[in-house]
Amino acid sequence: MGAASVSDLISRYGGNLPRYTSYPTAASFTEAVGPQQVAGWLKALPENEPVSLYFHVPFCDELCRFCGCNTSVMRHEDGRIAYGDLLR
Repeated sequence: MGAASVSDLISRYGGNLPRYTSYPTAASFTEAVGPQQVAGWLKALPENEPVSLYFHVPFCDELCRFCGCNTSVMRHEDGRIAYGDLLR
């Protein structure tokens, strides 16, 4: 990729955008989508096809320098394990 291409990409995508963990942004959430719609979407997925899901776990060993998420440091692993068990 040439320098001009990189410069074009930076110009095009270098502005303020939501983080990858924030799409759609929380401001876009509404009561219009509930458990029944989500269940329907999940049932419609092809059974033998891979699916990628992202779950934000707000308890970290240490804070990342790049993270802007709502999180807190939890040094005791048992708390994180208990939270993971609740998610499952």
